[in-house]
Amino acid sequence: MNPIRDFVVRKVSDDRFCLVFHHIEDLRQVMEMRPWNFDKNLILLQPLSHQTDPLTINLDWCPFFVHIHDLRYGQCTVEVVRYIGNYLGSWSDSDSIDRDIYWFETIRIHVNINVTLPLKSALKLRSESGEECVVRFSYERLPNFCYLCGLLGHISRLCSRRFQEGFTDPGSSTPYGAWLRATGPSKSLGGPVRPTYVWNSPSPLRDSSAGSLRGIHIFGGFRTVDASMRLSPQWAEVVSRGVGAIPSTGI
Repeated sequence: MNPIRDFVVRKVSDDRFCLVFHHIEDLRQVMEMRPWNFDKNLILLQPLSHQTDPLTINLDWCPFFVHIHDLRYGQCTVEVVRYIGNYLGSWSDSDSIDRDIYWFETIRIHVNINVTLPLKSALKLRSESGEECVVRFSYERLPNFCYLCGLLGHISRLCSRRFQEGFTDPGSSTPYGAWLRATGPSKSLGGPVRPTYVWNSPSPLRDSSAGSLRGIHIFGGFRTVDASMRLSPQWAEVVSRGVGAIPSTGI
């Protein structure tokens, strides 16, 4: 990124900083290009007004582009993808969608993720006829995360689980792995990828941002889509919130 004008970084506390931009376009680019990282650790940013105390602002959320894999023909509807987006976090649905989506092997959505929770790797869906399907997720520009617990902000060898009584090192059979990293919307992730459908929506902007340079702390902000919205009549039920590797028999 090449800023139009300089910006100022002010320290607020040991793990919070305030970025003051002198051109709205610089702020817009910084917010739209999230997530950012420093030394592979997530930097979390939140728009800040002059009336907001940067020490109290909620910074638990961060936007990511997520790839949805293995949706079957007939599942690729707005309702199903919206449901998956809100299972992953909070999918901002401010842009009107007035047409059906046809089948794509990989769908890419922009979703706000709660970074205090483990990453979600898969979801099992069940149709009204009882047919089950497991969809997998991968994340673009994913910073450091733990292959043991799935949390952002530390790596496996530093995970607190290793120091718990009775811990057994799983070796390479960890619940999470590098397969959660998406290589980009135009690259294959294990097979040929059909044209990718992208859903995105703008984020609110103001004239300054607060953030953190310490691991997973802190992000928040977008509107939450109403969880009561009606699902697709064909693929309607979440039967498992499985997290981690997908066994050969499913979740």
